[in-house]
Amino acid sequence: MTFLKDSLIELITETSTNLPPDVRAAMGVALEEEMAGTQASQALGIIATNIDRAQEDSGPICQTPVCRRSWCTRRWA
Repeated sequence: MTFLKDSLIELITETSTNLPPDVRAAMGVALEEEMAGTQASQALGIIATNIDRAQEDSGPICQTPVCRRSWCTRRWA
């Protein structure tokens, strides 16, 4: 049972913190193509930052415009 629990935790952590390479590539293209200074560009920048932080911290990818990393850490710990 411990093996199953550990495997599920690893699966959830991986799928919550890491995006597939094609999704990361698409985000990169979107960031480059979006006109600088627009709200869309700002939103994409925030999303990209949240994606990077999630991978670095092994925390969930935040889906809120302003990521409260301390809240996320406490919520998912």
